[in-house]
Amino acid sequence: MLLTAVSLSLALLLTQQAPTDPSTATGTEGSTAEPSAPPEQPPPQPQQPTSTGIPLIDRLLQKLPQEPPPSGPPLQPGQPRPLLGVQFELEDFLNAGYFRDETLRSFVRHPVGVTVDPAILDDDARYIAQQYRDRGFLKARVRWSLDQTPSGDIAVFSIYAGTRAQLRTIEVVGNRGVTDEQLLTGLFHRPTALFALTDRGGVYHAGYLPQDMQTIAKNYADHGYLGAQVKGARAYSNPEGNGIVLRFDAEDGPLYHVGTLVLVGDLPLPPEGSMRVLGVGPGSPAEMARVNAGVERLLDLWRNEGHAAARAVQSQRLHEKDARVDLLIRLEKGPVARVGEVRISGNTFTANHVVRRDLAVREGAIYSLRGLRKSEERLLYTGLFQKVTLKPVLTADPAVVDIEVELVEQQSWYFSIAPSWFPGEGLIGVGLLGFSNFLGQGWRVNAQGLVSLRRQTGRVDFEDPRLLDTLLSFGGNVHRDRYVYPSYALTRTGAAVALGYPLIERLRLSSGYGMERVDMEAIGPVAPYAGAPGFPSGQRRGVVHFEAVFDQRDNILFPSRGFYVASRMDYGGPLALGEYSFVTLSGNFRFYIPLPFGFVVKDNVAGAFTVNPGGGPVPVTERFYEGGPIQTVRGYNFQSISPYTELGDPYDPAGPKISAPLGGVSRFVNNLEVETPPIPVMPIVPVKLFAFMDAGNTWSEKERPFFFPNMVLPKREGVDLPLGLFYSVGVGMMVVSPLFPLRFEFSVPLTRRPQDEPLNFFLSAGSPF
Repeated sequence: MLLTAVSLSLALLLTQQAPTDPSTATGTEGSTAEPSAPPEQPPPQPQQPTSTGIPLIDRLLQKLPQEPPPSGPPLQPGQPRPLLGVQFELEDFLNAGYFRDETLRSFVRHPVGVTVDPAILDDDARYIAQQYRDRGFLKARVRWSLDQTPSGDIAVFSIYAGTRAQLRTIEVVGNRGVTDEQLLTGLFHRPTALFALTDRGGVYHAGYLPQDMQTIAKNYADHGYLGAQVKGARAYSNPEGNGIVLRFDAEDGPLYHVGTLVLVGDLPLPPEGSMRVLGVGPGSPAEMARVNAGVERLLDLWRNEGHAAARAVQSQRLHEKDARVDLLIRLEKGPVARVGEVRISGNTFTANHVVRRDLAVREGAIYSLRGLRKSEERLLYTGLFQKVTLKPVLTADPAVVDIEVELVEQQSWYFSIAPSWFPGEGLIGVGLLGFSNFLGQGWRVNAQGLVSLRRQTGRVDFEDPRLLDTLLSFGGNVHRDRYVYPSYALTRTGAAVALGYPLIERLRLSSGYGMERVDMEAIGPVAPYAGAPGFPSGQRRGVVHFEAVFDQRDNILFPSRGFYVASRMDYGGPLALGEYSFVTLSGNFRFYIPLPFGFVVKDNVAGAFTVNPGGGPVPVTERFYEGGPIQTVRGYNFQSISPYTELGDPYDPAGPKISAPLGGVSRFVNNLEVETPPIPVMPIVPVKLFAFMDAGNTWSEKERPFFFPNMVLPKREGVDLPLGLFYSVGVGMMVVSPLFPLRFEFSVPLTRRPQDEPLNFFLSAGSPF
């Protein structure tokens, strides 16, 4: 029973621990959720530690009876009774155990060894209760009593903390020229939020109020209010009684303007040019954030020339009478520095050479701030890291600067066996095993299989983005895929390889070759045509491709800004050892625009055209369909958007004709999406919400793209198609697991045909674009 009770107590502790404090009973000094603050405390008294070194066990032991400290000889009758020590009883175990035992002892002012003074013990009880209240335990109360022994008394403080109230609201009173949002930026305190599971939102700690008042004063100065005063801070219960309101009392004072402004010292440009870079002049509002940003721009000009220790010294003279400030800014460029040691940390899995090959700074080279930023950009672009920071570290030699590379790695592998669901295809089984950083070498290896009524595919892909640490990339795959189209089925078995090289930064040219066997299964009305021209079966498909990609995205996995442009040509025919001919030209343009509050607008435009250079029909293996979940027109069944083609009996040209959806020879798709920032619903795996609008179509040899020139309201299958396109809208949610986003989408076809459902649900894996 005792073991069961201990187990239950530990389980409760693990699930209900409150946010910690520098003096809490959990963890060790300095390893807490809240940085240490300097609240005033009385000097510590002699302590009687009973710690086991295991915080949860220590808290449990505080509930057990404690032996009194060693006592001296018995007292004589009438002799004053001294205080021998103090003990603490935690009436509310989980919350009252917030402080360490030694910290609670430091709150007690009553000396040990002197006659008991009830007035001092009353003050100590009030002081301990106030320490709890200062940390958000608004209902805390403390009582004391005496346990008598033959040689003196022991003071026992009974502590009830109650529930820690959450900080619900933070506001500034008295501000006029600067908003609350601007003044509260950077504070330790943050109000609780719906998705504040991974930070200190909602935690109140009075010890940080002076620090926050200084931050508000700095924010005032950043906006030009150099004489602003932050007079105090007050915390009280909100009207609902379920939280804390924190209010700062402030007074703006006048908005200061720049009087005289003098730039002296090592100017990187002539005085007029340096003033333009500074961006502030006489008469401008004295917004110190703007001044400091301008000074940093000037210093960056020197840092990009190798002056790693470039610095600025500012002097201010305030004229309160006319709200004016004179500024003297002295620039000191320092010596030209070379890079000493490049130290890499945080790469617990990735090999050092994989990091170093993308660094634009080298040991022994001239230091450049631009090189640091370029290195961060390159490393983030690889997709191997969540966060990359390069910092210069000055050494004892002013001509040498070390570089610290701090990395936070992405998860390097993923494995999943999960279902998906597409309209028109039904339940899909998907198995994935992938490595984005195989063996820590930056190699990408991916094996996947998919099984449904319409598709049975399996493939293994390999890519080395930096072959032998050169700029050359190498990739390849082996695959066996079976696709069931509306009128026939194809099985494709083969392999492909490709080589790429960057012509300039972010512009990559590549070429590759693939060979596969194509087998056609005669299904439905096209059965008589298997093996005829345009319907290859049992034939080789040899293809050579040439591709150019200009990629300016900030991240290849989860981009939030930049653009991507790609163009490609595929040739199949005798020169590629194939048994049928085709030429396909395709292009793709994507752009990403960040919006305020972390929202992102994304757009994907893709188009393609294919032709048989020999003049015969375009093989069905190269034709286009639309409809499905990713990079197509969502809201329509898989491969359901296709023109119909009239076919006659190949052995009886004068016989009856049949109409079948055989795909188009040209296509156009546009996917427009608005995405929210990551929402930490789960502490490790956040989610993103999105809304989208898609448009697209495919056209046959007898149709012009967009049905031009009659492109306003053309028809297909009895439905009006504005601009010749099918449209859909929808919303969804994406679970942003590393490398493997899972998407849940609902979509509505706007140009709905009789066979289309009014509402479609998609469950799929992967980023759409």
